[in-house]
Amino acid sequence: EVTVSRKNDMSVVLLGYIFDSENPTHSNQQVLDCLSENETFETVLENSAKYAGRFLIIYHDSSDFKLFHDAAGQREVFYWKEDNLWLASQPTLLSQYVELQKCVEGANFYSSSKFKQRKERILDTTQYLGLKHLPVNHYLDLNTVESTRYFPTKRIAKVSLEEAVFHSSKYIKGFIEAASHRYKLMVAVTGGWDSRMMLAASLHIPDIHYFIFKHKHLKNTDQDIKTPKRLLGILGVDYNIIEYEPKLEDDIKSLMTKNVELSNPILYPAFYNEFFKKYKDRLNVTCVSEAARNYFHYQANEKDLSGATLARLNKFEEFDFVKEQYQKWIDDNAVPFKENGYHILDMFYWEEKMGNWLANGRSAMGSVIEDFSPFNCRELMVTFLSVDEKYRDRYYPVLHKEIIKQLSVDTLKIPVNQNLKYIVIKWLVIFRIYPIYKRVQLWLKAN
Repeated sequence: EVTVSRKNDMSVVLLGYIFDSENPTHSNQQVLDCLSENETFETVLENSAKYAGRFLIIYHDSSDFKLFHDAAGQREVFYWKEDNLWLASQPTLLSQYVELQKCVEGANFYSSSKFKQRKERILDTTQYLGLKHLPVNHYLDLNTVESTRYFPTKRIAKVSLEEAVFHSSKYIKGFIEAASHRYKLMVAVTGGWDSRMMLAASLHIPDIHYFIFKHKHLKNTDQDIKTPKRLLGILGVDYNIIEYEPKLEDDIKSLMTKNVELSNPILYPAFYNEFFKKYKDRLNVTCVSEAARNYFHYQANEKDLSGATLARLNKFEEFDFVKEQYQKWIDDNAVPFKENGYHILDMFYWEEKMGNWLANGRSAMGSVIEDFSPFNCRELMVTFLSVDEKYRDRYYPVLHKEIIKQLSVDTLKIPVNQNLKYIVIKWLVIFRIYPIYKRVQLWLKAN
């Protein structure tokens, strides 16, 4: 979708979709027109923080020609300049128009079996010479072809758990309602926290298709199938366990790889045979709330962080290129993160994992069906991160539990993640043993 709003000599272009939780009936055009009432790029950028979506916004006036994407960078942007500036959603699509050469710097990493297996780029780099990937929390100046960090610039205001639950619940429910005014929705429900929150936020919406793909590795006794089946049965809601056709024609596989080079071929049959053939008229509701859950906090002391430590945390410790890139990221960003009250490990997950690993997966899904996360809103992400980290545990997130309770207490009738691993980790966390264990594990790995 392309939407344009103009005012005097200013034009604002939206690619994708954008939702307003306070005005759930507003269309893309109405949201963009409200955003375009702001007279400068800086105010447009700042005021976009309250919206959610999967989008790219291009701003142009007599002095500025700039673009930025959604809070988690899920609408990917690649850019390349030689004689002309080129923008693309994927390198493979750009390669139809310009000749891309494999990069020299980072060649050991980008040619490695681990990269081919993990399919995860590093920061703004790519496997092609001169081709950059726009990082999360940065805008791109189309005149100078330079990316600039725009977040954070204000100190985060710490809020109580109760206040965060109240505001987060309003945001999430409002975004789900906004999405339902434009699309029929489908929501994957597993045994985990994020999908449980999606279930709680959407139960009041009619005609939602709750489902799970039964991949080869899943059995009926697995928590990701057994738990939601029991829960939705208690709630009297249909739950669809989809056993999809695993075969796919070679030309379809080739086309899907051409669309998104680093997509996972294992998912092609589910994506094409189900999403594309049966549900492409729906919006698939997904999650990007993991950055709020202390994903890396247990494993490293932020005061002693290095590029090598981040490489180990991200399981790329054998590559000097990755260590060097992560060290530069620390050197450039540690001070502004600290001055504004943000944990560097929270920001690392937000910008690196969500902006590369998760965004790549969303691009692959987006080639067959549109998807949306109501968490993909900067103000909501900041609200999450403003809560004391003890409430944002990776395995037992009190914040998530309280939001679910606020949205629909009935969805907690069956506990979340009730397999042995999570039960043991939960009690290790409660008794504060788990952080010590993870730090010792990381130290042993480094030595």
